Amino acid sequence: MGEVKVEHELTLSREEVADWLADLADAIREGGSAELSLSGPVLTLPLADDIDVEIEVEVDGDEVELEIELSWSTRRAAKDDADEDADEDDEEDERDDEGAKGDDVVGDAADTVGGTVGGTVGGTVGGTTTAVDDTVDDAVNTVDDTVEDTTAAASATARTATKAPAKAPAKAAGKAPAKGAAAKAPAKAAKTASSTASGSSGNGA
Repeated sequence: MGEVKVEHELTLSREEVADWLADLADAIREGGSAELSLSGPVLTLPLADDIDVEIEVEVDGDEVELEIELSWSTRRAAKDDADEDADEDDEEDERDDEGAKGDDVVGDAADTVGGTVGGTVGGTVGGTTTAVDDTVDDAVNTVDDTVEDTTAAASATARTATKAPAKAPAKAAGKAPAKGAAAKAPAKAAKTASSTASGSSGNGA
């Protein structure tokens, strides 16, 4: 900043002076820059962290004079601003690096989770498929065995049913005449005829 000198003198009320000093104090407290205006042009002054203060008081009878002089180096303020900007840039770079590392960590974690899930799901599906295949094979074998057993039982039943009628008629045909009333009747008739013949012979004699 080039050399600038501004002098301004006016009379203000106590409240107006207090407000002006309060605005200046707030600007100095916040830092950065301060805007000064006393019914004239507005001056924007860069502030430094360290400010030299000089106070002069003079009392002459009823007259009281208080001079407050503030001075600082704008070069130092500019250097402080540059350092602050550099620090902010460094912080942003660090945040970017941390963000990139975080993305890498998240990506690696996602790959790990994906591999784990894929392996687990693949193994589970493979094991389940094998178990299902085994169960189906066992069921098919059971059905085959049941069908074979049923077929064998049906064949045996059919053979038994086929042989039973052949024996029954033969047995009935062989034994029925011996036990029936018809078989006894001729024998009795023959015996009666013999007795009658014998009687007749006796009577004739």
